[in-house]
Amino acid sequence: MEFKKENLLVSPKPTINEQTNCHQVATPEIRAMQLFKIAEFLNEYFEQKYCEEIFQMRCLWCRAQLDQIFFEQLTFASSNKDTEQRQKIMEELHVYVEDFLIAYSEEFFNVIDSQSQMLIIYAADFLHPRMNKEKLEKFFYISGLLQQKTD
Repeated sequence: MEFKKENLLVSPKPTINEQTNCHQVATPEIRAMQLFKIAEFLNEYFEQKYCEEIFQMRCLWCRAQLDQIFFEQLTFASSNKDTEQRQKIMEELHVYVEDFLIAYSEEFFNVIDSQSQMLIIYAADFLHPRMNKEKLEKFFYISGLLQQKTD
């Protein structure tokens, strides 16, 4: 799964505005809330807090949140009964959401309101136990939580 930066604000629903022939877009503030909720969902999934029924219900909510690629993969994961394959898909989705979070932060962290910034920081907190060190440090630099080292 490859994340594309142009998907940052594109609605995953295949609806097109008939007047402009363009995809609908989300605001950066709405996207902050969506990233927070999806990071929370992934964290709870990997901490095995879901029975199958709860997992399916959370998937229904999350499927409509980020973009078409995320939507398709989460749909596939939720319909997959093979636990090993589902786990692999969910790990790929986690990396995808990490990339989405970093790209979102690069574009919008300094222009969103403080409440949205806190949601993004909390989203990173949910994701960080499984993030690689470079991505986590990059997020810390972008968000101002860590100062860039100067040699």
